[in-house]
Amino acid sequence: MRPSLEVAAPRAEEAPASRAFLLWSTAGVFAAHLALWLWVSWSRGLAFTDLLNRWDSNHYSTIIRDGYSGTLWAFFPLYPMAVRAFASVLGVERVQVLGAVLSSAAFFGFAMLIARAREREDLPEGLVPRTRLGWLFFLLAPASYVFHSHHTESLFLLLSALALFSGASRRPGWAGVFAGLCVLTRNQGAFVVAATALLAASREEGGARRLRALLIVGALGCSGR
Repeated sequence: MRPSLEVAAPRAEEAPASRAFLLWSTAGVFAAHLALWLWVSWSRGLAFTDLLNRWDSNHYSTIIRDGYSGTLWAFFPLYPMAVRAFASVLGVERVQVLGAVLSSAAFFGFAMLIARAREREDLPEGLVPRTRLGWLFFLLAPASYVFHSHHTESLFLLLSALALFSGASRRPGWAGVFAGLCVLTRNQGAFVVAATALLAASREEGGARRLRALLIVGALGCSGR
């Protein structure tokens, strides 16, 4: 009896995370979170705008409106200054709403970047999600609400991805710039600089070129401190 040459199809959770799945699942989770927030706002008698101004969001709103003072210097400047600039141009007073919109846009930008990178063959495999289940674990993490609230996580995530993808694409200049912006967003930016510098160096051939990439990313990244 001849052995079967058929290969079993991957299960749904093991299937590759396609562009359509990445983007539609992101939109679905965001819609579910928005519905949940609206229900909490209605059921507990809280204004939706006040709901968006809890935890660190309140500190960022204070920085945007009144500037830095006292313990607020503990918060890194890129995110609140970016929201402040948009609020000034657009004439928006409820900066927590604008911050939530910008964070959501940054995360969708990250998802689109991942979807595009997923179709490339010249990037290290570990930089992109391999399965649908892995992406859903990321999207549905308990703290995933910060990806579309008035916080720094989405901006940091987008900048980190741009830094790593630039380093992997042999563009150490851009990799250093994006890594430096990460440093201005969160204290974990220092780890992004180190990881990006090592990645950029590993993609080059020859000791001199590797050292050059390492120094460029490191110098530009550390300039953000």
